[in-house]
Amino acid sequence: MTSFFPVVRTADIPPPTIDFFLGQTFAYSNDHSGTEPCLVVIGTAEDAQDPTTATEAGLARDLPPSQFIGLSPAEVSAKLGEPANRYFVIVDERSVEDDTVLLVHTMYFDEEGNEIIIKEGELPVVQSVRATGVSAQATLVALDVGSLGIEELQSIANDSERGVYGIPDLASEGPKQGGEAPRKLLGAEE
Repeated sequence: MTSFFPVVRTADIPPPTIDFFLGQTFAYSNDHSGTEPCLVVIGTAEDAQDPTTATEAGLARDLPPSQFIGLSPAEVSAKLGEPANRYFVIVDERSVEDDTVLLVHTMYFDEEGNEIIIKEGELPVVQSVRATGVSAQATLVALDVGSLGIEELQSIANDSERGVYGIPDLASEGPKQGGEAPRKLLGAEE
């Protein structure tokens, strides 16, 4: 069974930016791991409950308005609820500038395996890492199956020149308003 991951817009994102992001991440994920699209761009928390299909690239103009504008990752997590939405993507103002996204993990257990109890009125504990848009889906799938950890991604991002996890330089190149992205191979020299 495919896990679907919500994509939340916390800023007013132009449809071409969403389409470019979805097209890149779906193509990369399919080419490198054979993973079918599993990202669902949502407008409300209810949209994230039991989705059956991913959002198709090229249809962003038809998306409903986002009710998450201006919210922090912890506030978004609180609205999404648990446990189906343990991992999600935030597309924000920076996404428009550099084709990166925020990958967010809602923590339900601490490092020792103890359940984190969230009291009434408190926000959930979240961890996040800035990642290239192209690597978002493949990274979420790896996180979900446990082959990567969020701390590992944070460490890699912290060691990178731009503070971003993912394929080097791809996020800083290519069209900003839709169109075809240049093909890059991991580790390829220019």
